[in-house]
Amino acid sequence: MRGFAITIVFCFPFALSYSQRFDPNFKLPAGIGIAWVAPSPDRPLRFYSKPDFDSAPYQLKAIDSVTFAKGEHYIDIATAPPWLAPEYIKLDYDQFLFRVVTYSQNWIEVIVNNMNGQTFWVDAQAVEYKDWGTFLTGVVAVEVLDTDKNPIRGKALDQASIIASVQGAQLRPIAVKGDWLMVSTVGLADRIVPTGWIRWKKGDQLLISYSVLS
Repeated sequence: MRGFAITIVFCFPFALSYSQRFDPNFKLPAGIGIAWVAPSPDRPLRFYSKPDFDSAPYQLKAIDSVTFAKGEHYIDIATAPPWLAPEYIKLDYDQFLFRVVTYSQNWIEVIVNNMNGQTFWVDAQAVEYKDWGTFLTGVVAVEVLDTDKNPIRGKALDQASIIASVQGAQLRPIAVKGDWLMVSTVGLADRIVPTGWIRWKKGDQLLISYSVLS
């Protein structure tokens, strides 16, 4: 099962459809990383409009929340705001991800709607934060969105020689160096070097999608 960086898998019936949310002119910012939520019936995920950086989240009133309930086989969503469209959600595999745009000791600003970029703040202790480099080197595979503009190169340089350009190739991430990602090229073609480099980000835009699950 593949889960991409801006693929939304809704598990609750009251969510708006993709067509209702999608704006073809909107470009989702890359942000700085990913926040993973561990669903629990005892711990709602609370959203705050504007944090007080001198205060802890428990001292302020949340504007909304996601609550969870124990289902037959896994923890599922019980209630959620109608605007919720996270980075990725597949609760039967414990996957509930948000893209992070701001990180502090007590607070994390997350994109709560990937179709329009709406953000709210959550308690930093309520999620597990990983910067993009840490997160990407732990996913199953990545895929280049536009191989014509972003082929696999021999070095982490825009002018480096191209060693492969295969649209739709599922590439295993190995290491991150700035905006570049080393990937395995094993299986792409005979007599090809075992690794190469792709840009995973340019400016504030992701140039790849990723698969959380195999």
